[in-house]
Amino acid sequence: MVGATSGIGRVVALQLASEGADVVATARRRELLDELEAEIVAAGGKCEVLEADAIASTTPELAIQSAVKQFGRLDGLLYCAGAARA
Repeated sequence: MVGATSGIGRVVALQLASEGADVVATARRRELLDELEAEIVAAGGKCEVLEADAIASTTPELAIQSAVKQFGRLDGLLYCAGAARA
């Protein structure tokens, strides 16, 4: 889940975890990633966090690699982050 710490990304990450999905959560803000991970784990879920910027071209590949390493497979990649350039 790219962009997992706020808005739709956070809601979807929590919902997927509550339904039994193992979640790899990525975002820029480490403290929010840690909060999300703690919430998922406290509810009995599994979560791996990765501090990464959604607009970096390497972020999706890093998330995929993390999912495969941590959970043995990847079922889907959700990109729930937006960016605006000035």
